[in-house]
Parts: sequence; C-alpha cells; structure tokens
Amino acid sequence: MDRTNPGYRNNRKLFIFKTYFIFFIFGLITLAEYAAFITVGVLSNFFLVHTEWVVTCFSMALLLLTIFVFVENVRYVTPLSWLLAMIVVEGFILGLARTIVHMSLEELFICFAFVAVVMGCCMLLATCLPHDFTLDVIIIFVLSFIFFIAAVYFVTLFALAHVEFSLHIFSGLVTFIVCIFILYHTQTIHGGRYAELRSGDYILASLILYIDFTILLLLSFYFVPKVWNCLIKNM
Repeated sequence: MDRTNPGYRNNRKLFIFKTYFIFFIFGLITLAEYAAFITVGVLSNFFLVHTEWVVTCFSMALLLLTIFVFVENVRYVTPLSWLLAMIVVEGFILGLARTIVHMSLEELFICFAFVAVVMGCCMLLATCLPHDFTLDVIIIFVLSFIFFIAAVYFVTLFALAHVEFSLHIFSGLVTFIVCIFILYHTQTIHGGRYAELRSGDYILASLILYIDFTILLLLSFYFVPKVWNCLIKNM
C-alpha cells in the first residue's frame, strides 16, 4: 500500500486512536480492580490464601494470549476477539492480585504513575526518533537475550545467596528489555516503518501494549514502594 496515500494515513490515524483508547480502558479496569482488591478485605484474604488460583489465572491468560497472537482467524471474528481479549486482561489482573494485596492505595497509584511515565517516555521517543527500530529485530533479539542471561544470573543470586541489590539489578535489566520492545511496538503501531501492524489488528496492538505495561507494573511493585517510603522518611 502507498503510505503517502491520504486513505492510508486516515486509516492509520484511526487505528492508532483505537489502539491507545482500548489500551487506556484496559489500564483503567486494571487500576479499579487492584484498588478493590486492596480495599475489600474479603478479596485480599482470598488472594492471600489461594495462591494457586491466581497462578492458574495467569497461566490461562498466557495460553489464550498465545492463541490470540498465532491464530489469525480468531482475531477477526469480532465477538470472539473481544471476548478473548477481555479474558486475557482479566487473567493478568487476577494473576497479579497476590502481589498487590499487601500494598496501600498510595503505593499502587505511585506504581501506576511510574509505569505510565516510563511507557509514555518510551512511546514518545519511538515516535519522534527517525531511526527505524523495526529494522533492528536481530539486534533487539541479541541484546534482549544477553540481558535475559544477566537477569537470570542476578535473580538466582538473590534467591539462593540472598544478595539484596541483585534483585534491583534484575529489575533494571528486565525493565530495559521491556523498554526496547516498547520502542519497537510503538513504531509498528504508528506505521510508516519497515514493519507495521495491520489496521485491523487494533485489539492485538492494545493487548501488546498492555502486556508491556503489565510487566513494568509487576517489576515496580517491589522497588517503587521502597524508594517512595525512603523518600518520605528522609523528608
């Protein structure tokens, strides 16, 4: 398709709007449910006791996400695509519930704000930079693999040797990997690059951004509240 064609540009703008709007709705649903999990004692106790239930929900979300990505026909059957997308989002929300019930609402909002700023900066950078990250798939893969090896080393060091700082390094490494993919995903959404998502895949595009957001959020649950509490104490 001719990317200079006005019809292409209009379709792309509509696709971008749909993608970000759906992603924003997913984020609001997540924040509202997490706030309910923290404030409603019955829900908090349930997730504290039934860890196996949240692990099952997370695993189910991963399985359905895999189907959604690889089975193209599923994505273009309108009622089914929306249903699967909502189940995937709900599965991730419930899957992370065990990690947030010990937090306060203030800490939850700070984590959301932190992740929103990180994602916003990466997306703005990807949009403004003339460099085409979609051409660098091999480089991105190699860098991600190297950082993945380092991340496994440091998280193992934390788990077995109880080296506290290694978990922060692990979080930083994984955050860097996710930020690289946010740059790539943003450019595939905005189009005009070597690789781009098709205009009919706005649900998939919003899910991809939501997964990036979820990973960063999960990483922030450990170190952001600690940093915030240290800042409060020193003020």
